[in-house]
Amino acid sequence: TIEPLVDALLPLLEQPKDREAFQVAVLGRKAVAQRASAQRVPAAAIGDTGALTPVPEGPPVSSADVEQMTRLLTTYIGPIARVIVKRAAAASSSRRTFLEQLARSLDSDAQRERFLREASAVRG
Repeated sequence: TIEPLVDALLPLLEQPKDREAFQVAVLGRKAVAQRASAQRVPAAAIGDTGALTPVPEGPPVSSADVEQMTRLLTTYIGPIARVIVKRAAAASSSRRTFLEQLARSLDSDAQRERFLREASAVRG
C-alpha cells in the first residue's frame, strides 16, 4: 500500500505544514484525518461514555535521546540516521512521538518493533 511509503518519506520533510500537505496530496484529506485520530487516541483513552480523554505525550526529547538514538538507528540504516534523527527531534513534542517517527524510517514491521524495544530500553 501507499501508506508505508508516505510514512517513510514524512521524516524527510522538515516543516509540519509540509508533512501535512504531502499527506493530503497523496492520501486525501479524509484519510489524513483518520490516520491522525488513530495515531493520537489509543483505544484505552475512550471511556465507557465514549468521550475522549487527553493522552499525555510524555517527556520531551533530550539531547541524550538524540545522541543515543543516532547511534542505535545508525546500526539499522547507516550514516543517514544522523539526518533522520535530527529532523525527527525537531518535529517531535515528546520522546514517544520521536521514537515512533524514527521507527517509521525502517523498512519492516519486525525492524520497527525491534528498534522500539531497544530504544525503550535506552533512557536519555
